[in-house]
Amino acid sequence: MTSETADTPNPRANAMLVETLAGALRSTESGLTAVPDLLARVLTEGSWRSFITPRGEHVEHDGFEDFVTTPPTHGIGSSLGLIRRVVGDRVDVLDLLDQALQGNSAQRRCTDIVDDVNEVGGIEPRAPGSSAARGMRWLSDNRPDLLERVTAGELSTNAAMIEAKQRDKMVSVPVHKPDRVARALLKQMTPDERRQLVDLLSAELDT
Repeated sequence: MTSETADTPNPRANAMLVETLAGALRSTESGLTAVPDLLARVLTEGSWRSFITPRGEHVEHDGFEDFVTTPPTHGIGSSLGLIRRVVGDRVDVLDLLDQALQGNSAQRRCTDIVDDVNEVGGIEPRAPGSSAARGMRWLSDNRPDLLERVTAGELSTNAAMIEAKQRDKMVSVPVHKPDRVARALLKQMTPDERRQLVDLLSAELDT
């Protein structure tokens, strides 16, 4: 969103950093190498939140994705996918990016919603103490092959951690709707796991 009267600190100083980042993203491969460090500064200093355009307009953004996707000069005219690909394995910058995106529904859709579970009404909750940034750090240290697929947009961080057997796949469904519980479990469990569940439920019913 834009405003010409908002009283926020250093919007003119922020503008130069924002314009430099936008230019680097549009440049050649050699210019792209500057993006991670520039992005780190923009995120650390909060420059994306408030700046002055070359036409003297005072621009403010409430969300980082809005700043990324808004065309120049009110934003940088890019995408989160491109940003992540250019940042690559710079986990320090990815950590800052994750912090900026926390609470952003679009980021949650990109990283933590498991589509096939969501089809039957459940989503996978975040494990306590885990985050996309923590997962990216672990993948960088232990599974660079999966990290490459995450940065290419093929996998979410959460799906990669599940594939690496570092997180359990979980579903959340309303317990008062047995049909939805059954569909979710049938879709997510192996035949052996289903049989074990049936045995356990039958044993409980017999007691």
